[in-house]
Amino acid sequence: MSIFTSGILYIVGELCVPPKDILFVWLTYFFFPILALPFLHPVQKVIQSDAVKMQIFGFILTTLASGMGYYYRNNNWHFNHVVFLAATQSVASGVLHAFSRILLMDCAPSGKEGVFAAWFSWIRMFGAFVGFVIGSSGVGNINRAFGAAFAAAVVGIVVLIFSNVSSYGGAVAAGHVRKRRETGSPVPVKGSDDRIMEV
Repeated sequence: MSIFTSGILYIVGELCVPPKDILFVWLTYFFFPILALPFLHPVQKVIQSDAVKMQIFGFILTTLASGMGYYYRNNNWHFNHVVFLAATQSVASGVLHAFSRILLMDCAPSGKEGVFAAWFSWIRMFGAFVGFVIGSSGVGNINRAFGAAFAAAVVGIVVLIFSNVSSYGGAVAAGHVRKRRETGSPVPVKGSDDRIMEV
């Protein structure tokens, strides 16, 4: 939200982009993930990434967009640069939104997914509010918003890499799957009295 708000205010107030170009930027930001996310699914299958790795990928895209915006903040932006940044950040937002929801559902205890989803929505709303405040408070100065977004993305990457976050570990802890065994299938066979039988 910080990048989106500050970017829109910057291209309207500083770059004086025409209204039809602003509409095109908005359409790119909101509709590009619809086209891009399905193409990421085969890539996810090939590299065998789970929700945590896709979250890291989303944060890397955010660092790319915010880092480029911060580095070239004093240059004269052309319209194709604005569209590229909007497309990159929109894919990052889509990946972060989709795979954070998947990670939450994997790690939520069975029967309490709705409660966790509600709290997750409140936390996301609070984060969007903070991003909007940061993005809109420094009108004409895009440094603060891009710097804050870059720092938040780096913190997210560090937390996901060095903490004990795992979609499989969370699913095991929540009771959705059983731990893998060296022999046999972890899937219970029907009529086995809840014992794991070898298939």
